[in-house]
Amino acid sequence: MSVQQIKRENYKLSSLTNFSYSEGGIDKGKPVREKCNLLCDLLANEDLLMRERKEAFDYRQKCYPGSGPSASEVGVGSSSLFNSHSSSNQGYGGGGSSHAGLG
Repeated sequence: MSVQQIKRENYKLSSLTNFSYSEGGIDKGKPVREKCNLLCDLLANEDLLMRERKEAFDYRQKCYPGSGPSASEVGVGSSSLFNSHSSSNQGYGGGGSSHAGLG
């Protein structure tokens, strides 16, 4: 699923920010709420999203050279990262994020 698809259906994700589940009197829904809040913040902030994608791409290139998509496929090349936010970055899922618990 691409970022654009997730953004279109963000209401499903944002509904989980109020997720509640407890077991034996212990709030087991808190991790879900926290992760959803982080993801909603990330999707709402295009600059943060691009920084996280670049960081994930750089990490992948450093630790797993030659694997994964190219910079142009990801949309993190120097021209697309700093000059525009093109739709060429659609299918990259990212990972290796330093954003409080993501990745």
